[in-house]
Parts: sequence; C-alpha cells; structure tokens
Amino acid sequence: KVSNPTQVDALKNKSVITISANEHTVVVCENSEVFCFGLNESGQMGLGDRRKIEKPEKPEWNKQDTRLNVTVGAFHSLYLHKLPTASGHTLYEDCLYSTGYNKHGELGLGYFTESMNGLSVGTKTPALVPFFHNRDVLLIAVGWYHTIAVCAQVATGSRRPPGEVAGEKEIVGRLEVVGFGYNKHGQLGLGHSEDMKQAMKLPLLTLTTSTPPLVRKIACGGSCSFFITHDNQVLAAGCNSRGQLGLGSFKGRAKTPVVIKTLTGENIDEVVCGFDHCFAIHRGNLKMKLFAFGANAYGQLGLGMSNDVCTPKEVSLVGMENIDVIACGGNHSMLICGGRLLSCGRNDYGQCGNKEGDRFSFTSVTQSDNAQINTLLVRKVACGASHTMVVRAPNVLMGFG
Repeated sequence: KVSNPTQVDALKNKSVITISANEHTVVVCENSEVFCFGLNESGQMGLGDRRKIEKPEKPEWNKQDTRLNVTVGAFHSLYLHKLPTASGHTLYEDCLYSTGYNKHGELGLGYFTESMNGLSVGTKTPALVPFFHNRDVLLIAVGWYHTIAVCAQVATGSRRPPGEVAGEKEIVGRLEVVGFGYNKHGQLGLGHSEDMKQAMKLPLLTLTTSTPPLVRKIACGGSCSFFITHDNQVLAAGCNSRGQLGLGSFKGRAKTPVVIKTLTGENIDEVVCGFDHCFAIHRGNLKMKLFAFGANAYGQLGLGMSNDVCTPKEVSLVGMENIDVIACGGNHSMLICGGRLLSCGRNDYGQCGNKEGDRFSFTSVTQSDNAQINTLLVRKVACGASHTMVVRAPNVLMGFG
C-alpha cells in the first residue's frame, strides 16, 4: 500500500509510451521495450512462471523491432504485435498473443482451462491467437474477463506499413466485430450467455466491405461492453445490476447491444469503464460534456453523492473544462485536465493519490497531498483495480495504491 505517488526508480531512465493496468501492470517504453509488475498467479505477465513481480521485469520474448500494443484484463494479457512480413520490413502484419487466466476462454485460444485451487492458467507465455491470422486488428478492448475487437480480413501482400492509418489496406472480407471470453451476462453481445473460447462475430455489428465500418470505438468494463457507431449511437451489452449500461433501470442484462437513448444526439467520442461504472465524453469545439452512470457507492462517478446511477448524468466540469485523459479503476476514477490530476472514488489503498477517505467529487491531487504531482505537468494516467500509475513531465513514472 502506497498512499503517496512514488517514482518507479527502476524505469526512471525510460521513456514511457503506454501503460495498461488491472491487478497487474504492463508498461511499454520507447522502442517497444516491455516491463511487467504486479500479481502473476495465472501467468498473466507471460514470463513463463507464476512469481509475484515486485519490480519491473522485462520478458525474454520482448523484441524491440516490433510495434506493440498491450491491453490487460484482471488476470490475463493480450499483446498485439505488428511484425515485419517475410517479404521485408516495409510491410507489417498483426499478430495477437495472449497469456494468463483462461477459465472462461479469456485467451481466445480455442479451449477452456479448468480451475485448480482457484486458479486457471491457460498459458504462462504468450500464445498466438489463431482467429486473427490474416486479419488486421483495428480496435481492441479488454474487460476484466472478456475481449471485444474490430478486425478486417486483408489480402496477402497488402499489409499496411507500420505508420499507416488503420483502414488503408485492401480488405477482402467483412469488417468484423468479434468477442471472446466470459459471457455470463451477455457482455459479448452475441445474443446468449455462453462463454466463448474463441472469437465469435457479432452479426448485428458486422458489415460488408461496401459500407464504412459501423463501429468506430469500443470499451469494456467488468461485465459490460460498449460500441460507438459512425452515426454517433452508443450501444451497450452485458450486466446491468448497477445501472452500468445506462438504460434507465437497474434490471437484468442485455445479451445483444442496445442503444443508450439518453446519449443519442450527444455526439459521444469515447466511453471509459471501470468494473461497473462508466463515463461517456463529448469533446466539442465549444463545450465538453462528461456523463457518468453505473456503480457509485464510493463516489467513483464524481457526482458528489454515493447513489448508483442508471441513466447517464452530466458531471459538473467547473474548473476542469478541458479533459485530456480519463481513466477508471475498479472503484475509482482519474482525470487529467490541462496537466492537473484529479481523482474520485474508493481510496482505501490510497489509489486516489492521498491519505484521505473516499472522494465523492473530482478533486485535485493537490500539493498538500503530494507536491511531486503538481510541480510538473501530468501527461498519462492508467488505473488498475486498486492502484494508479501516472507519468509526469518530463517522463517520470509514478505509482500509488
């Protein structure tokens, strides 16, 4: 437990590019260097063992000649590599690897792993997910135990160069929205509640190549999923026991994606999820709007109260009109506004960046909490289940919780 933001000394000379966190943390640095730390009982680090990693450790498989995107669930990790093709280094192909917990098919490898002593270790080193062979992964989102992705089949030899924008390629099949993993609450949007051991297509959101891709953004929470379409509709699927689907009730679940009517016309740009609380943000030229819904027992919605919210409710942005980044943990939330760091929600481990109790409204992590945070601008933030990682200028990685 670390209540005050503390520098990660082992990475003090590294330039951090991305951070993904849940019960464990994976940091990608410049030149695609990967460092892992945290819980590892299911082999979710991909290190080949199940040791708890208390200091950042670099996996043996990490190669610096690839482009890498990492997303983590509660006890598993997905590594999206863009590897040079056999024909040369000017064209790249997408290869998705997974490692860790696999009781519900979280790894997408085509099998479930039985649980022993509460653990379900699918693989302790990254394994290639076969479904994505000859597919480019355009979008990917990982929840606690499930994954949603948007991908496209591509013609042989038409792989995009590493810096090319997604979508600029010869597509030979359908633009597919797929899901795999835990599905008890229908969070995969497939119309049923059976767990999926390999990627399955969502028929309602998969279109032919003659039409622009229907889905432009995706997000996953603990047992819910969100889809933002090109006509600016926000759809939700999964568990709704805390109102986290934003449908106006606390009842039941949605096994197929349902439109959140309250957000229609709000031109939502992004949805960000914690375990069972969510934010939807509109980044307008004239006015930014932030909507919150779902679980709120710890004040994680930043609304100044502790009641759960089943209909998206606008958050007051007085003093924080320019939201650069929003991140959600298990039961806490963080914002970066013009370089300032703000937090709300559960704080029993200090995950809000101070020694006080739970915060029910977004409050600055002020100098009285920790002078180091506000002496220079905060550039990045990522939330785990009960911890937070930030990068402050010039490139200092810090953690708390």
